Amino acid sequence: MSRAKRFASALASGYLALAANAIYTVLSIPLALHYLTREEFGLWAVVGQVTGYFALLDFGVGASVARILIDYKDNVNGGEYGATLKTASLFFVFQAVVIFFAGLFGGQLLAGLLQVPQHLHLAFQKLMFLQCCVAALSFLTTPFWLPLWSHQRSDLVNLTYVANFVVNGVVLWIGLQAGLRYYSLVLANLFGALVYIGSTTSASFRFGLIPSSGHWGKISVAKFREIFGFSRDVFVLQIANQFISASQIILVSRLIGLDAAAVWSVCTKSFTLAQQIVFKIYDFANAGFSEMVVRRELARFRDRLAQITSITAVAAGLFAVMGACGNRELVYFWTSGKVTWAWEVDVAAAAYLFCTCVSRCYAGITGIFKQIGMFKYVSLLEGLLVVSGSLLLAPHLHFLGVFLAAIIANVLCSGIYGINFVAARFATSASTVTLGWITGAIRFIVFFSVLAALIFWVGLRFYNFPSFALTAALAGVVGSWLGFQVGLGKNTRAELLAAGKKLVPKWETLHSQHS
Repeated sequence: MSRAKRFASALASGYLALAANAIYTVLSIPLALHYLTREEFGLWAVVGQVTGYFALLDFGVGASVARILIDYKDNVNGGEYGATLKTASLFFVFQAVVIFFAGLFGGQLLAGLLQVPQHLHLAFQKLMFLQCCVAALSFLTTPFWLPLWSHQRSDLVNLTYVANFVVNGVVLWIGLQAGLRYYSLVLANLFGALVYIGSTTSASFRFGLIPSSGHWGKISVAKFREIFGFSRDVFVLQIANQFISASQIILVSRLIGLDAAAVWSVCTKSFTLAQQIVFKIYDFANAGFSEMVVRRELARFRDRLAQITSITAVAAGLFAVMGACGNRELVYFWTSGKVTWAWEVDVAAAAYLFCTCVSRCYAGITGIFKQIGMFKYVSLLEGLLVVSGSLLLAPHLHFLGVFLAAIIANVLCSGIYGINFVAARFATSASTVTLGWITGAIRFIVFFSVLAALIFWVGLRFYNFPSFALTAALAGVVGSWLGFQVGLGKNTRAELLAAGKKLVPKWETLHSQHS
C-alpha cells in the first residue's frame, strides 16, 4: 500500500473514530444521568478526569519511541528496532507499577484533596484503584501497538477505537441496567481496553511489526539516551501545549468571571471540534513524512509538506469562515438563547483557529527531524505570552482580549519559528514556504468570507433552526467547492481527483462485464 493510500485510509478512519467518540459522549452522559444521582455522576466524572491525567505520565516516551522506530523499521529484525522496544518496555513497566500503587494508596489522599463527600470516600477509593488497574494494563502493553503508527497503519488503530467505543457503550449500558451504578464505568473501560489491546497487539504480530525471537537486540545506555533525550523534548512540548490550551478558560474565569467561563466553554465548542478535525490532516501525514526524512527523500517531503499545509490552510479557512458567520447563531439555537457573545469574538476565534492549524504544520516538522531543540522553550514562551497578554487585554476587551493575546503569541512564537525552521531545512526563503504554499488558501478565504456573509445574511432573515441548518449546509457546500477550485493548486486538485476516482466503484467496467 502506498503512502498516499495509507494516509487516506488513516484520515478517513480517524474521522470515523472522532465521530464514534462524539456519539459515545452524547449518548453515555444522559444514560449515566438516568441511572445515577447527580452526586454519583459527579463522582464518576471526577475519577475519569483524575485518571485521564495519567496520560502525562508517559513523559513523551510513547511519541519518542514511535518516531525512533521509523529510523529502524525497514529492518525489523536488525536489532536496533527490537532494542528500542525492549528499552521502552522497561519504562512502561515502571509506569504501570507506579500507577497501580498510586491507585492502591493514593485514593484516600485524593478524596480529601478533592473534597469528596465523606460517605463517598470508600467508593472513590475503590473506583480510583480499579481505574488505575485498567490504566496500568494499558501502559504495560503500549510497546505492542506503537509499531502500528510507525508503519503507517493508524487506520487499524482508529478502527479499533471505533470498536472500543461500541463495546464501552454496550457494557456501560449493561452494567447500569444490572445495578452496578458507577462501577459500570470501570467495567466498560476494562472491556474497551481489552478490545483495544487485543486488536492492536494481534495486528502488530500479524503484520510482522514485532521482531522475531532472537532478533530483539540489546538494551544499552546509548539506547536509553536516544529514547529519553528525545522524549524529554517531546514532554516539555506537550506540557507547553497543555499550558496554552488549558490556561485560556482559567484566565477567563479569573479575569472576567465564572459566568464568562461558562460562556467561553459553550461558545468555543464548535471551534474546538473544527480544530480537532483539521489537526488530523497533518497528524496522519506525520508517519509518512518521518519515513521520507529517514530515507532522505527530502524533495518529495518538501512537495508533500507543501500540499498538506495548503490543504490544512484551506480546511482551516473553511471552518474559520463558517464559524465566524454562524457560530453565534448555532450557540443561540443550541442553548435556546441562554448563552451568546459578540460577533467580533467569533471572528477572533476563527482567526485563532486558522493560525494554530497552519503554524502547526510548520512547527511540527521539528519533531519529524528529531530536532525540537529550542522550540520547546519557544512553546513555553508562547504560553507565557498568552497569560501576560490576557492579563493586559482581557480587563478591557474581555473575550476578545484573550483571543488576541493567543493569536499574537502563536504568530510570534510557533509561527515565526516554524516557518524559519522549514525554510532553513529546505534551503529556501520564508516567503517561499508561506506565500508560495498558502496564497491560494488566503485567496479562498477572502472570496468565501464575502459569499458566506451574504449567504448567512439572507438565510437568517427567517430566524429559526431549519433555516439556519439549510443556510449552514449551503455555505458548507459552496465553501468546499470554492476551496477546492481556488484554494488548492492544480497538481493537488489532480491528485485528489485521481484518488477519489479510485474510491468510486468501477461501475462501467462491472456493467460491461455483466452485459
